[in-house]
Amino acid sequence: MKAKVKQLNFEGMPLFCGIDVHKKSWRVHIRNSEYELEDYSQDPQPDNLLKYVEKNYPGADYHLAL
Repeated sequence: MKAKVKQLNFEGMPLFCGIDVHKKSWRVHIRNSEYELEDYSQDPQPDNLLKYVEKNYPGADYHLAL
């Protein structure tokens, strides 16, 4: 018997991304209106942040704050 794999869908859900900006890294905090979802560090690359959020939170309505 094969298990069904469900696709993540955050369609229309507002996500808030707070970014603590430093020269060598960014600290990113992601939450929705109810829960803290993630807190992680990444290289200071806007394209990497966008790819990460689109991959892990497909369809969400993103709001960024520096």
